[in-house]
Amino acid sequence: YMLGYSEEELLHKTWDSLTHPDDMDDNISNFNRMMSGEIERYELEKRFIKKNGQVLYTHVTVSCQRSFHRALAVSHAELELVLASSRLGYWMWDLVSDQISNDQQTAVMLGCSLAELNEGKQVWLNAIVNEDRVETFHALEQHIAGITPAYRNEYRIRRTDGEIRWIRDVGKVMERKEGKPVKICGIHQDITREKQREASLKLAASVYENSSEAMSVLNRHGKILNINPAFCAIMGYRDEEIIGKNISLLKSERYSAADFHTIKKEIGKFQSWQG
Repeated sequence: YMLGYSEEELLHKTWDSLTHPDDMDDNISNFNRMMSGEIERYELEKRFIKKNGQVLYTHVTVSCQRSFHRALAVSHAELELVLASSRLGYWMWDLVSDQISNDQQTAVMLGCSLAELNEGKQVWLNAIVNEDRVETFHALEQHIAGITPAYRNEYRIRRTDGEIRWIRDVGKVMERKEGKPVKICGIHQDITREKQREASLKLAASVYENSSEAMSVLNRHGKILNINPAFCAIMGYRDEEIIGKNISLLKSERYSAADFHTIKKEIGKFQSWQG
């Protein structure tokens, strides 16, 4: 509107028809230098011809989007490096085209090539084991509907070689149009080792709780932190009577100081003692 034209009128105008004739050469020279890659941007004092014939004096800055795309490419490369070093996979779901694109790390998790993985969204979704699919799809639908602030779920996939792996999947709607979600971005993380450690700890806890032998957990100073049910049954103490006390409370006259020194030495070396 500074030039007196409507938006529709400007769309049918050329740049030279709006520029003062005496400024054309300088404008074209700088424009050609920018397009050739010699410069990324330029500034100049420029005169425009308004619709009513008057001259409008302006200061113009023109930049090439080439630098933006280069910066975007660098940022994308840096993101891929961070995700790869963290062993995280990136995915993006275009809800308009209903296409999911993944990165190389996600393909590694599934045991296939990136080209194979990106053939369609069903490639990854079909890899989710049957028992976990309903919950996974429900969590996604809840987030897309705006019921949850983010999508987060843990499920198992069957790799192309048949191996079962645990995946932590986190995502969020990143773009909306007219209030409707159009793009979701997220990451995949292989948490198989974490799940294996959890299972081992649960098994150890089960053995500890159900063992017929008296067991106790001590800190480095000999303070009793925890006891199992068998400890109470064999030693005759209730939890509140023994937890927090020093193990020396159980010292027996049958054992010498040398015996206790040996026990302490074994605990320090092997982190446990039995006898």
